[in-house]
Amino acid sequence: MNVKKIHPAIKDNIPFTTSMSDPMNASMNATRKLAKKDGAQIKNGVRHDDNEVQLERFLRKNGLLKQN
Repeated sequence: MNVKKIHPAIKDNIPFTTSMSDPMNASMNATRKLAKKDGAQIKNGVRHDDNEVQLERFLRKNGLLKQN
């Protein structure tokens, strides 16, 4: 996968976790506070569980993967 560089002026926070023990919402309060402080928007995130198809789809949907 070729992950493209994101323009530094774009302030989107896309939560991503590989943790199998804690749900993503366990850290969302802190994430929301940090995003608000920085003027960033929070987008829907993903918990990666070794499903490469799901991960690639997620990255493409959010414009984070270069098209081949």
